[in-house]
Amino acid sequence: FPSHDTGGSNAKKVEDLAEPFIKEYAQTLAEGKNYAEDANEKNPGGFFVMPWIEEASMQVDRQTDKYLMLKANTNWFKGGAHPISMEYYFVYNKETWKRVKLEDLFEKGFDQKLLAIAEKQFRINEKLKPNEPLDDLHGYFFENAKFILNDNFTLTPTGIKFLYNVYEIKAYAFGVTELEIPFEDLKDILKK
Repeated sequence: FPSHDTGGSNAKKVEDLAEPFIKEYAQTLAEGKNYAEDANEKNPGGFFVMPWIEEASMQVDRQTDKYLMLKANTNWFKGGAHPISMEYYFVYNKETWKRVKLEDLFEKGFDQKLLAIAEKQFRINEKLKPNEPLDDLHGYFFENAKFILNDNFTLTPTGIKFLYNVYEIKAYAFGVTELEIPFEDLKDILKK
């Protein structure tokens, strides 16, 4: 079972996934007991414990002769203002059954070229000027206001699509951000 974080999971059955979730919920309830008692003295009946949820699913997104593209969806609520939903892509080489990384798709030394191509497309999509800052004041969460690519990508019929989840580069209210870069723009750095 894949995990909603970047580490993954070694769970062999559903119970292995549920046990830590249930323990964490019980611990949170126990820690909140004193808070609840104090809150209810001031506002009787005012404390309400919300149920937690955690859901995950995975489906085949697309296949080619060489690649299998999977898409995982996770949704959880553990208190707070709203639930969190995330999407993750997994691309596998059907010959080796290993997960495909960017370095498997591009010629050696591709990093900075790909970053420049991707940032240009990102700025077009976001209607940003070439030198407009990507900082908190402008609504972006890029570290040091520098554009980055993540490893959450899939292959479409026309290009490579990156997906940034909520809170990854923008506020929750803006939802996910998709960035598709056409293969045509990448032809000089793609492996032949």
